[in-house]
Amino acid sequence: MPRRQTPLEVMFSLFKTSFTLSHRALAELLLSDLPLTNGQPTAQMSQDTSWLSRTIVHSQPGSLEDRYFADWSCASNQILHKLQEKGYSNADIYTMIAAATDTMAQALSACGRNGLLYRNAASRLVSSQPDKVPSRFFRKLI
Repeated sequence: MPRRQTPLEVMFSLFKTSFTLSHRALAELLLSDLPLTNGQPTAQMSQDTSWLSRTIVHSQPGSLEDRYFADWSCASNQILHKLQEKGYSNADIYTMIAAATDTMAQALSACGRNGLLYRNAASRLVSSQPDKVPSRFFRKLI
């Protein structure tokens, strides 16, 4: 039986395949600049692809402390800005995220989380008119 993807694997894969944003580039936006007890920030540690893959991308939900990550509202704004900088429209972003909704919901369910909540939130946001929805709503999906 093949190993199931974790939610972070699904997210990193989505950004790599759909938005051509490498794991390192996404990690730099998601991870904290504040040093851990070893003196290094997780954003800096993400330059080591083995560490990034093993510790972050393949981690189970709830296994990482919040201090590993940047403030979510700032990180989501940076991700959205980076995607728009690459030329993706709001509609493009919605379409790509919608395409991964089932995969993310399955990954969440496989990890004991309620994938239906994610599916419902994504469905509600995607069903609205993407170009008329303020950017702040994208942050809920990203």
